[in-house]
Amino acid sequence: MFLLTRQFSRSGGKTIGKTFNSSRISKKYNLNLYKNSSVSFNSLQNIQKLSTNHYLRPFRSFNQTKSMRTTIESHSSSSSSPPPLKDVKDIVTYSTEDITKPLIDDRNYRYLRLRENGLKVLLISDPNCDKSAACMNVGVGHLSDPVDFPGLAHFLEHMLFLGTEKYPTDTGLSEFLALRGGSSNAFTSTENTSYHFDILPKDFEEGMDRFAQFFTAPLFQPLAVEREVNAVDSENQKNLQNDAFRFYQLQKSLSNPQHPFSKFGTGNRKTLLEHKIEESGGDLQKATALLRQELVAFHKRYYTQDKMALVVYGRESLDVLQGWVVDKFQSLSDVSEGEKVEKVEKSTPFPPNTKFSGRIIRVEPVKDIRQLRFFFEIKSLRPFYDKNPSKLVSKLVGHESGGSILSLLKKKGWASELSSGLARRNHDFDLFSIDVSLTKEGIEHCEEIMEIVFQYFKLIKEKGIEDWIHEEAIRMDEIFFRFLSKKEPSRTAEDLASLLHHFSPKDVLINEKFPSLFDKKLILEEIMDKLTPQNANIFIVGKGVVKNEDRFEKWYNTKYSEEEMNQELVNKLVSVANNTDLFLPEVNEFIPSDLSILCPQGESTPKDPNLVKNDKFVRLWHKLDSIFRVPRGTFYLSLYSPYINASAENLVTTALLIELLEDSMNEYSYYALLGGLSCGANTYPTKVTFYSKGYSQKMGNLAIKLFERLRSFKIPNDRFLLFKEQFTRRYANQRLDPPYRHAQNSWDLLLRNKRWPVEDKEEALKNITLESLQNFLDNIFLKKIFIEGLVHGNVKENEATSVLETIQQILKVEPLNESEFYDDRVIKLERGKSYLLREALPNPSETNSAIFNFYQIGPESTEEDALLDLMDQIFDSTFYDQLRTKEQLGYIVWSGPRIQSGIQGYRIEIQSADYNPHFLDQRIESCLEGCKKIIDELTTEKFEQAKAVVIAKKREKDKKLEEETATHWSEISSHQYQFDRENIQVEALEKSTLSQLQEFFNQYIFQGSTRAKVSIQKYAHKWNNECDTWTPPQNTIVIGDIHCFKQTLCLWPNVNSPLRFQNAKL
Repeated sequence: MFLLTRQFSRSGGKTIGKTFNSSRISKKYNLNLYKNSSVSFNSLQNIQKLSTNHYLRPFRSFNQTKSMRTTIESHSSSSSSPPPLKDVKDIVTYSTEDITKPLIDDRNYRYLRLRENGLKVLLISDPNCDKSAACMNVGVGHLSDPVDFPGLAHFLEHMLFLGTEKYPTDTGLSEFLALRGGSSNAFTSTENTSYHFDILPKDFEEGMDRFAQFFTAPLFQPLAVEREVNAVDSENQKNLQNDAFRFYQLQKSLSNPQHPFSKFGTGNRKTLLEHKIEESGGDLQKATALLRQELVAFHKRYYTQDKMALVVYGRESLDVLQGWVVDKFQSLSDVSEGEKVEKVEKSTPFPPNTKFSGRIIRVEPVKDIRQLRFFFEIKSLRPFYDKNPSKLVSKLVGHESGGSILSLLKKKGWASELSSGLARRNHDFDLFSIDVSLTKEGIEHCEEIMEIVFQYFKLIKEKGIEDWIHEEAIRMDEIFFRFLSKKEPSRTAEDLASLLHHFSPKDVLINEKFPSLFDKKLILEEIMDKLTPQNANIFIVGKGVVKNEDRFEKWYNTKYSEEEMNQELVNKLVSVANNTDLFLPEVNEFIPSDLSILCPQGESTPKDPNLVKNDKFVRLWHKLDSIFRVPRGTFYLSLYSPYINASAENLVTTALLIELLEDSMNEYSYYALLGGLSCGANTYPTKVTFYSKGYSQKMGNLAIKLFERLRSFKIPNDRFLLFKEQFTRRYANQRLDPPYRHAQNSWDLLLRNKRWPVEDKEEALKNITLESLQNFLDNIFLKKIFIEGLVHGNVKENEATSVLETIQQILKVEPLNESEFYDDRVIKLERGKSYLLREALPNPSETNSAIFNFYQIGPESTEEDALLDLMDQIFDSTFYDQLRTKEQLGYIVWSGPRIQSGIQGYRIEIQSADYNPHFLDQRIESCLEGCKKIIDELTTEKFEQAKAVVIAKKREKDKKLEEETATHWSEISSHQYQFDRENIQVEALEKSTLSQLQEFFNQYIFQGSTRAKVSIQKYAHKWNNECDTWTPPQNTIVIGDIHCFKQTLCLWPNVNSPLRFQNAKL
């Protein structure tokens, strides 16, 4: 796997409107997912998982670009000249450059600038969009922090949300967006700060006006300064036990201190305020004034329009959008020649042949992880974006087929994963990185692994990158760009605003992800010649790797050691011998050749999937796409088995088996991945879901190959031992998860009738042998199953049924009896009762605590679904604004509906470094009293406004084929089959009344005799005394043993049974 340009960034963002729960309201399906978009820094593991999809964003062909692109002039078809500019002279420099875009992109684009060196603007007109959005990307980040105020750029990002001259209230934006179906967010990285919002289209102009005030007239209210310093500090404390944050800051701290990359970017209370309190003799008011003074100066110096890039995405015409931008942003600060800030650094972070390179650095992680990480400094490659010389090198180094670095390391039992690509990108340098996930044995062979990596470098240099490798990549790039689907407007705006700083208007959509030129000399000089031991910083990460050293990084207290690479190792790596086990990839048979669209132009297919097969063995749904008209599709097959969750050992055995199966397919399926296809499987307590997705020509063949491997799979002992050890570490590492994750897991464990704690899984894993695993596959798992599937996209019905029949012949299984279906049910909490599960966190170093309050409602019903969504909309920003912004209880404050196997409820979550969970519970209940006041005093007008917002969200269209697939599959996998859920829910919403909503809130959420509440509280060890002596409220049932507790209560009916449609006729 290889990693493309993924800027590590720190978020100081706000999530207004709880975008992490938007799927429930805005879409038809109920996915129990968290999307905490206020955190934009991704862990290494998550980034590695993303990197493959990033590869599938292909590049522009030099030879065939004209045939694949559609260009649109900056003048819209309805106007041959820009609109009047309100007599403001020289405010707009109008661009007539074409913008290259995908063939299926029906949007109109225009690029312009305010003043000669002013604000860069990209306008996007999409008459069919359900949301409008805008993003402002300011070309300044934490590398520009003053030396005395680490974290100031991040702090500024927080403060801009807290009132402007025209809209002075600190919660004004969140309240405005919440009432109009919108959300906002922001993040600060090394050289950029990004702000974006989205909103229902009818309110976009006012939203734009409020957004513009961030940059033209922020208040920086003195009373909010200390409060928001605490928010930054809480965000920093949230990350102190996070290995990804710890490693990133260690890398920064070990860089050249003469370069600003070495700075601490998040900031905390000490760096922003406390040092000024000490200097002021303990005068908090004076210190706060000094911080605000520095903040205003920073904003004045850097937040000038020459550093700003704005993307505006709406339904309106380009002329209308341009008029708004000119009207609302023309008063942005300009910069005089004498005040221009030039980015001229005396050196780079890791200059070669200095003490900042040629090093081996050993790192002690929090979790039990093992990594070997290579970083090579190269100059910034952005000027070469049309050639992107790192792209093909990353592809070869990160390849996973036979002959690759990873393939050889796997055979030796030393590694499980590898990724490569550019990281830590900045204006004056890039870092080429290689990340290897090591096995227990592999960490003992780090020097041998280094040697293999440098042997592969030598292979690339000697063999060269042949033309066919480039042409193959270009072919996939053309296909991908031609059929590039739309994203959410806010994501589109966010991505493009960042790119406007680096690419010409013509190439901003193609950018460096789609290079067209092949320059072997540039690849050799700018990449390969820089991959030397003298230019490397190599990190060995693992428990116990730091020997006899007590060095700790300043900001995260990460234990490490560093040493200069000894000359013997340098010489070995410089003069490595050829390795016959390493060779370049072969021609990829999965590159699609047939991209024809199977649904004839002008024809349409039924809106809902069609049940094309239904018997005692299988139920198959199919839908031929006629909307998106792309040559892609998805094949889902769920195998339901009563044996999967019969015991903790069976569940762990199934998960282990599936991961070994995917591993065995990897060298074959990796070629498919590079050809735009993927396959695999996911394990659940009731089923295993197999999938094949991507370009439809060979999708069915890949699915068949996956099941052939499943049926004939003989598990290798060496891979079994390796994966068993990985599972052991995975379960142990769960104890070091953040507190909010522990609370979520306990909620699921507490209320599901059959879930297994991690301790049970650990014990079960010890009993699993190679023989028992092979026996489970051959004689138990596939003995009796029921299959349910969906084929959706550019696939005809006869092909879908043919593939299914082939798979059935491969599996040759017996059908399940109705009595054998696994009964996945939920504990029924008693009305009028309040339950408490309070436990200390297993990580003694964790300083944060968490609470998860859940108010159980009952089985999903159309009417109560509507009321729950309405209530959530009305309280959209209430909990965040009150508990996080005003009371500063913690950085993480989440709320919204949650569903367990068809049983719904409402949850409120907080993670806090400063308060114990029972205090958080009191504040939540106090906030609910405020919510009661809001709902009791709600006017009919406000109620109808909230109803209109929820209805608008329900009616949002899927943006791409994969979203529609997810919508249909959610209905099928939950066995609800309400493919017309959108209209059903809208009809229920239209009938809902204010009195029904008030009764619903009082019955299920507010304190009273009909509410069923459970509070999951996970506390840090520093609260041991308080929690041990604290007396819970009267009538609270304290849960001592989860298993015993579950035995005392009834279960809700199984509303998500796979038996639905069992006897339906086609």
